[in-house]
Amino acid sequence: LVLAGAYNNRGNVRLAQNQTSVALQDYTRAIQLNAAYADAHFNRGVTLQASKPAEAIASFQQAAQLYQTQGYPDLSKDAASRAAALKQRQSQPGLP
Repeated sequence: LVLAGAYNNRGNVRLAQNQTSVALQDYTRAIQLNAAYADAHFNRGVTLQASKPAEAIASFQQAAQLYQTQGYPDLSKDAASRAAALKQRQSQPGLP
């Protein structure tokens, strides 16, 4: 579980450096090591929202479910609202 956190943290650093592809690899590896790691699912969604919105929606939905199960209702609501916003954006193709 500690190693999953290390991958997630490294992904955050790489994302801040605009290295999205390697950040995505780190978040994915964190999830492989700990499938219940809600933060990694959330961060994966953030990384994918511009390039692969359908995958981002799935990541945000998974994060929302995990946060809710783990007792973090505010984080769950944030992840769910991000998924909903992306869904709405997909249904209105002219929006950025």
